[in-house]
Amino acid sequence: MKIIEGAARAKAIVSTRLGAEGLDFEYEREIILRAAPAEIAAACVCLLSDSDAAARLGRAALQKARCSYERGVVVQRLADIFCVGRAHGGLKRPDEMGHAS
Repeated sequence: MKIIEGAARAKAIVSTRLGAEGLDFEYEREIILRAAPAEIAAACVCLLSDSDAAARLGRAALQKARCSYERGVVVQRLADIFCVGRAHGGLKRPDEMGHAS
């Protein structure tokens, strides 16, 4: 959640692969991923010394957050999943479930 929150605030993000696992950020364009502590520190120093690069990374992360993780987008994606499940008979509303008496 912290990565998405940072992206929503147009912050340049440096993380590990584990920290960004499951997120759909484009490597080196929307997020910087490093493995070792020294590599993470070096990436942070680089961004701190290059405000233009940090701003570009932050803007790209913000765009990704808006397109992929904004509340309305997530709600619609979930609604689509549930609709597909219902269409295939896999999901039922509680009132549609038969109850044994």
